Amino acid sequence: MKLELKNIKKSFGEKVVLKGISFTANNGKAFGLLGRNGAGKTTTIRILMDVFSADSGEVSIDGRKIDYNKIKIGYLPEERGLYPKKKIVDQLVYFAKLHGMKQQEAVTAVDSWLERLGMMEHRNKRLDTLSKGNQQKIQGHGRARDSEKALGQPGQQRADRGRPPAGLQLQVFGDKGEIQGHRN
Repeated sequence: MKLELKNIKKSFGEKVVLKGISFTANNGKAFGLLGRNGAGKTTTIRILMDVFSADSGEVSIDGRKIDYNKIKIGYLPEERGLYPKKKIVDQLVYFAKLHGMKQQEAVTAVDSWLERLGMMEHRNKRLDTLSKGNQQKIQGHGRARDSEKALGQPGQQRADRGRPPAGLQLQVFGDKGEIQGHRN
């Protein structure tokens, strides 16, 4: 899998933030997006996630322009916003229910996701008992705006920012929700 940003430009009014940034992140290769404050790192990630559009340029995966109606990309910040003293399963089910899932549907979806992530053994543990990296995995799925996509529905794609210096993690999910590629 290959993620490419080509000649991305972005301005906010008169302020030019990105002046033609281009990079490629290949599956299985380390990649870091580094720069001083104000260099455009967050703007680049927000364009990648389709929070807002670039003024020009292209974002593609495996040479195909991303169709944001079919693929969703999310960002996982360093900070965690879940309840550290609560059980993981309870938190994920709670967030799924906030987004309209029924109890049993939410439990089934959460268990499916935990299984896919290799996190089922942590299902009934408190969040604060997990490593930082595993807390971020849980956070990424608990805090997503669209809980169905957060819980691994087909066509989902996530870009997760791991703990430094882990860099960018990119997971691509196929039509049946299986993990097709993973970039760490």
